[in-house]
Amino acid sequence: MLSFIYILTGGFTCLLTCDVFLCCSVPSFSTKGGFFVEKIGVVGIVVEDLLQVSAVQQILSKYGQYIVGRMGVPDRQHNCSVIALIVRGETDKLSALTGTLGRISGIKVKSALTDAKE
Repeated sequence: MLSFIYILTGGFTCLLTCDVFLCCSVPSFSTKGGFFVEKIGVVGIVVEDLLQVSAVQQILSKYGQYIVGRMGVPDRQHNCSVIALIVRGETDKLSALTGTLGRISGIKVKSALTDAKE
């Protein structure tokens, strides 16, 4: 007999069975009594490999509906760039944005999010 453990994480419900960890994109229940609490916050992106700029731009365009503001600063002396984003959206969408960016070689991503006021 298999035992199942459901773990609620930001925007995902994860199912843990024996030694298999599965995540599926289904609504997580929030403490506010609803599904998909909207978040607001900042995302910092350091582009260490400037050859990846077009890949970063493509992803930012794909998730553009969640980007409220954007500032990019090239650091020519150190051959890198820093991009700061103000984002607003559901946790799973913002996690998808940062996760997709973070999988690109030469790109570092950090985020800080909090519940958005309704």
